Amino acid sequence: MKRTLFLLALLSVLLAGCANTQPSNIRTDLWGSPAPAAAATKTIVVTPETKFVNLVGGDVVRFVVGDKSFTWSFDGIYFPAAIDISKVSNGLLQRPLMAYVVANPMYQPDNSR
Repeated sequence: MKRTLFLLALLSVLLAGCANTQPSNIRTDLWGSPAPAAAATKTIVVTPETKFVNLVGGDVVRFVVGDKSFTWSFDGIYFPAAIDISKVSNGLLQRPLMAYVVANPMYQPDNSR
């Protein structure tokens, strides 16, 4: 019984250490890259009510935050993914904003044959 409790306590401690889903040493290059505003194919105005955005790999999005903006090309290789956009916002977003990015179906294999 004591052994089981010890193992459960150890497991709880280990799982608590794994709770951070996005470590501070994130490879944002796997998500894409900064892009010029003129390349944007979508514009998303971020308000305090904006909780998340849904995107597709390959989207080039201009995010407007107040009177400033930044543009990100979701041309990385790490999709599908849940990405905290504040990590690539150059400090414009002061809170987490999740982008749920699915792989572009245009580049998926056709398994219907």
